[in-house]
Amino acid sequence: MSAWDALDFSSAEASSDNIVRGKRVNEQLWLFGERSIEVWTTTSNPDGPFQRLNGAFIERGISARFSYATRLSVPYWLGDDRIVYRGDGTTPTRISTHPIEQAIGGYAFVSDARAWIYEQEGHVFYCLTFPTAGDTWVYDATTQAWHERESEPTETYGGNWRCVDAGAFAGAVVAGDLIDGRLYIIDPTTYADAGDPIIRVAAGAPFINDGNRMYFSEIEAVMQTGVGLVVGQGSDPQVWMTFSDDGGQTWSYQKQAALGKIGAFRVRVRWQRIGQGRERVFRLQWSDPVGTALIAANIDYQPANN
Repeated sequence: MSAWDALDFSSAEASSDNIVRGKRVNEQLWLFGERSIEVWTTTSNPDGPFQRLNGAFIERGISARFSYATRLSVPYWLGDDRIVYRGDGTTPTRISTHPIEQAIGGYAFVSDARAWIYEQEGHVFYCLTFPTAGDTWVYDATTQAWHERESEPTETYGGNWRCVDAGAFAGAVVAGDLIDGRLYIIDPTTYADAGDPIIRVAAGAPFINDGNRMYFSEIEAVMQTGVGLVVGQGSDPQVWMTFSDDGGQTWSYQKQAALGKIGAFRVRVRWQRIGQGRERVFRLQWSDPVGTALIAANIDYQPANN
């Protein structure tokens, strides 16, 4: 049994908010508050083994205590302003983009957000799941790009990705299930999600011509082709193209193009004579269980002066 002097205590008092979580970052103690963060360091004083690091006060708190995750002594968290931060030393660096922040800002409830980090093939992924809102956002710290992940069926996972809390084991990345006790291996060469299809979605920025019409003659998706399977689903993989002329509120009918049967490496994935519009967004989708990569999208159009 241990005993200690009741007068031997310290308190985080740089800001009058409550401590939400304390975590070790490298050789420091980070105290995450509702509206601020204090960084403490060790001392040689047996009566006060920790003291606040001079100048290490961050005027940003944490919105969800489990949104904190760290990799190689670099902390990530969801700030009290619903912006995602990375700690560079004791300086908070904003890593979320305006579209990500707009999405998170629209959630009614974020305090249940949970995050975890895993590393694979040279990429470090910070995964941030909002169970109530039904979204999982993933930040690739290597490319500094964001994307969204979602598992089917949506009625089971509510729009979230099924994987949570991954860790390295026996050379693999193992993750748990969001709602039950199943374990998964995250394998980039497996093109299904626990047996369910993975619907890949890529949408571009809107085409705008000062309110004038544009005539679209062709869109070509530069993709990895000739990756079809020998038999079954994926033996003749397809890509679907849709477009929206109202900012993504509604979408056109789907137009398919072949991704190329196995060995058909010279296939061109393109759509022609795709009409006109004043503000158009193009979207590509594909779900066949084959390895693919979208490299670029080339769009031919002619602006009109009316």
